Amino acid sequence: MNPKSATTALNLGICYLYQEKEDRALVHFKKAVQNDPKYAYAFFNLGSTYFDQGKYPLAIEALEKAIHLDPTYIASYEICAMAHLILNQKDKAEELYKKSEGFKRQARLKNVIG
Repeated sequence: MNPKSATTALNLGICYLYQEKEDRALVHFKKAVQNDPKYAYAFFNLGSTYFDQGKYPLAIEALEKAIHLDPTYIASYEICAMAHLILNQKDKAEELYKKSEGFKRQARLKNVIG
């Protein structure tokens, strides 16, 4: 295993999540984004883990980076919106939900049209 591989760090973090060891997972998700600052899925996992821990401002920060890097990954919008809603930032939450719904409609149309 390459210790500088963002993919390796991400996969180790996911393994720790399956073992319900969120703090250990976070260490590896942080390594993944440090090793590859353009790895949207690593930022998503970092943000969703922070969300699960109730660390909503940190979750929003990581998820907004994930959205910036991959604006088509719907789950980033949805979890980020939930974090904003919990923090009573309703306008921002609504904006993110609307964007995620727009992507869902586009995907359904694409599936129908082919």
